[in-house]
Amino acid sequence: MARYVVVTDVNRFRIELASRMGARLILDVNRHQIAEVRKQFGMHDGFGVGLEMSGNPAVRSSGIYG
Repeated sequence: MARYVVVTDVNRFRIELASRMGARLILDVNRHQIAEVRKQFGMHDGFGVGLEMSGNPAVRSSGIYG
C-alpha cells in the first residue's frame, strides 16, 4: 500500500476526479511546485514511484524523482 498518493495536474476536472478517488494530495502544478510536497511530507529521496504521463520534458527537472 502506498503511504502517499500525490496527483499533479493542471486540468480542474481531473483534479476534482483525483480528489473523489481518494488521493492524499492533489497539486495544481500551475500554482505549486512538487518540491514543496516533498518538504511537506519530509521526503529526502523523492517519491518511490513516479508516473509521468503528460510527455512534458519539464517534468524531469521538477523534483519528482529526487
